[in-house]
Order: sequence, then C-alpha cells, then structure tokens
Amino acid sequence: MLKIEQTDGRLHQYIGNLGLLSMVAMLLIPVNAQAFPFGIYDPRSMAMGGTGVASANSITSVFYNPALLALEKKRKEKSGKQSFSFPLVAARRSNSVETILDLNDVNYTNQITSTVNDYNAARTTETALAALNEFRNFNGSLGEIANKPLFADANTSLVIGIPSNQEGGAFYVTGRAVGDGQVNVPAEEQQLLADYTEALEFITSGGASGEAHPELFDGGGNLINPVGNITANANARGAVITETGVSFSKRVSNTPFIVGFTPKVMTVKTYDVSKSLNSAAIDRQPSENSDPFFSLDVGFLYKFDNTWRGGMVIKNLREKSYVTNLGNTIKIQPQIRLGVARITSSLILSLDYDIAANKGVYSENKTQYLALGAELPLGVIKFRGGYRHTMKANGPKESGVFSAGLGLQMSSLYFDLAYATNSDQEGASLILGFQF
Repeated sequence: MLKIEQTDGRLHQYIGNLGLLSMVAMLLIPVNAQAFPFGIYDPRSMAMGGTGVASANSITSVFYNPALLALEKKRKEKSGKQSFSFPLVAARRSNSVETILDLNDVNYTNQITSTVNDYNAARTTETALAALNEFRNFNGSLGEIANKPLFADANTSLVIGIPSNQEGGAFYVTGRAVGDGQVNVPAEEQQLLADYTEALEFITSGGASGEAHPELFDGGGNLINPVGNITANANARGAVITETGVSFSKRVSNTPFIVGFTPKVMTVKTYDVSKSLNSAAIDRQPSENSDPFFSLDVGFLYKFDNTWRGGMVIKNLREKSYVTNLGNTIKIQPQIRLGVARITSSLILSLDYDIAANKGVYSENKTQYLALGAELPLGVIKFRGGYRHTMKANGPKESGVFSAGLGLQMSSLYFDLAYATNSDQEGASLILGFQF
C-alpha cells in the first residue's frame, strides 16, 4: 500500500508539473498554429496510433521526443542499444488521392469524347452502351471524391541512435513530402453527367428506363459532347522538407526529469498543384529550394516510477514562412504534443495528445489528434495496435484511424512493419536496421 501511495503522489506531482509546462508553452507559442500535421515517421509509432512522446524507443525518439535518449538502464558503452536504421519509410494518403491518379491514368474525358463521336457516327445500341459505361464510370469516380479533402504525407529517414542512462545522442537525416488540398466538383456538373447517363439508359433500354433528355441532343439528333463544360478540378499545396539534425538528452542531476534538444537544419521546397479533371495535364508550380535555416525541437520527460512516464515535445520552435510561385503562403510553426506511457516487459501502453490544433497547408481544416497505442512483446516478435482520433476545431468530420503492426528482432537485426486505415485514408511504414 505504501508503494501505491508513493506512486500516486508522484503521479499527481508529475501531472501538476506537466500542466505547468503546458501552460507556459501555450503562452509562449501560438496555439492555433498554421503548421503541418504532426508527422508519423516509423512503423512502431504508426502501429501504435501515432504515439511516441513518452513511448518511442531509442531508434526513433529523434522524431517524437529527444529526451527519451537518456532512458537506458546502462551507460552507452554497455547498453548494446546503439542503432543504425535505414531505410525508415512511412507514407499516408487519403483515398481521394488514389482516385485522382486513377482518373489521370484512365482519362475518362478522352474516352467520353471518343464514345460520343462513335455514337454520333453510328447510332446503335452497342455504341450507346459504350458511351453509357464511360459516363457512369466518370460520374461514379467524381462522386467518390466530390468536394472531399486531399491529403498525402510520406517520408524516408536514416537514423543513428546512441542512448544511455544519463545522457544520450542521435543523428538523423530525413526527407518529408506533405500537403493537402481539395477536389471541387460543382453540383450542376454532377447532375449534368447524371442526365447523360439517364439519356443513354433511355436509348439502350428502348425507353424502358432512364429519361429522354432532348436538351442533350442537337437539331440533327447528335449527342452533344459535354467535356468542354466540365470545370471540376483538384487543387493542392504542399512542401518537400529535408532535415538534418543532432539530438542530445540529459538527466537533470539524479532526478526523474530529463530534457532533450534537437538542433536541426531544414530546407523547404513548396508546391502549388492544379489539375482539371477533364484533362490529363497537371499544372505543377514548384518554388525554388529555400536557403537552409536553423530550427530546434525541445523535449521533456518525467519518470515517476519504474513503469509510468510522461513527456512533452515542442517541435519547430523557430517559425518560418514561404511564398509559393502562385503567391500562397506556407508556414512551418511550432507543434506541441503531450504523452504518457506505461512501460513493462510484458506490455506497453501509450497515449499522445496535441495541445495545438495544426492548420492544413491548403485548407482551413485543422488536425488535433488523440492517439492510443499498445505493444505486446512475445519472444522475438512484438505485436502492436493503436487508434487515432481527431479533435478538430473545424472542417469535415474524420473517422478514427485504426492501425496494427509487428516488429521482429533476431540478434542485432530488427525489421518492423505497420498499416493504418479508415474509410478515408490508409498508410504503411517499414524499418530495417541493426543494433550494436
């Protein structure tokens, strides 16, 4: 009972200290930050819902909380946990991105033009049916993505980690491509395509179904090609970001408090992308590469017993704005996230929460995530699962993201995989590396 009471007291003390740190961070940093979404850089974090502020291991703590590098039970020369990881790859995207790419590959508008011309040249049931199938497919694809957001986030990294029990360090290089956008399909254009579908159904069924829609035919009975009237389009904005950084962490005297820093050099190349859905062409407007600039991540960790720990990370302390070739502004601004975890040899539980709502690059929609994760070690295999829920202040409702993955470690070699999905998006990640 005494041990439980002592742990309880430390927990309340930790919550109080963390709350004070959070309030200070919120006063010093704009909470309504126009920043990119908080990234997921590795399969362990992806499988565990995107958590990592208090639960990342020494391999990937550079991305989630550099303070975690000083948590090993042994000093660095005896820990055997120094690591080299490459490749480390993670990618996520909305399903609407795949539909846009499919539309670009198939080029329905050219096929509609071709089948309309074929029908006008020979008005048979077969040519009408061919045109009907193209209109159905095009309208169906547009209906899947009409006025829905686009999102893509992919990164690849190399990490060298050197953890210890009092201080630790790491070096990393990462490249990240991230952006979002919007598919704009006017309701009247969807209705127009639906009218064409009904008119062709009327012809192929001999009048048994559909409607005649005489307004879609000219005076000679030819079907009017609607492609020139299609204005539906997809617009997106994003950036390719490269970072090179060195992380280091230090335990404060003999206290349970650890602080970590990641000074880093960043370069950014912005993109504005516009695509008309009645054309295969993509109008992409890249900016020039920016001059390298210095930024900083800061992490805190409090370990209040042998199992429970909590932390906070503030990423991108230095703000930077970029103007695209189309005159739009993309900002990199601070991101603040809290985390708590329970770590045992048989089970790991983790929870992360974004203090700040991060604004999208293109739209006004914001992401503010609450993430839950678990890891179950069974011999050389580790099974992982997680869930991420958005607490957005505005924008369309996003359903929660479920994730799962596993890690395999054989001697010094490790290999991890993860997959995450919901009705609107999916992601995958992998890592290969070794410890020495």
